[in-house]
Amino acid sequence: MKRIALFFCFIFSFAAHANNIIVNGTRFIYPGNEKEITVQLSNTADRPALAQAWLDNGNADATPDTITTPFIITPPISRVDAKSGQTLRIKLGSNAGLAKDKETLWWL
Repeated sequence: MKRIALFFCFIFSFAAHANNIIVNGTRFIYPGNEKEITVQLSNTADRPALAQAWLDNGNADATPDTITTPFIITPPISRVDAKSGQTLRIKLGSNAGLAKDKETLWWL
């Protein structure tokens, strides 16, 4: 299978900064031969925070329940304890519709 490289760009909202949730990167590449990739979240606050994650194609009008992607992100909602972290896992559910000869951009 050809290597599929997908870049994930992260947009940090003011709410995420206010809650002190930090993502360990801004771009992630999903190699086509891997089962999953992981993304680390850190909470630097003195209180727990709730984090919601989803992938989309950049359509600002889309909502998480209307977006269709070939990826599965788990857990979609998680509690990140104070001064602690959480691991998100991104898995390729079905690569139908993904180009084999170029990269595709998805937003987290």
